[in-house]
Amino acid sequence: MSDIKTQFQELVDDLRKAHDELALKMHLAKMDAKAEWENLEAKWKELEQRVGPALSESAENIEAATKFLADEMKAAFERLKKAL
Repeated sequence: MSDIKTQFQELVDDLRKAHDELALKMHLAKMDAKAEWENLEAKWKELEQRVGPALSESAENIEAATKFLADEMKAAFERLKKAL
């Protein structure tokens, strides 16, 4: 009887450890995702600010002004998707 109780206690201890480790990783992932989102929001605002004035410029200038930001945002969206 005692052996079964010991095995069960070890199982519960292992599960508790796994649970706690995963809970910490989830917490850190949320913090990373939030930081990534805040960075992305700043880039989004910058993109919106550039698009308005760029519309009066040539197509080449619009592409040059926004492609870099759009590529950065795409990469950031992908990183955020992977983090969640």
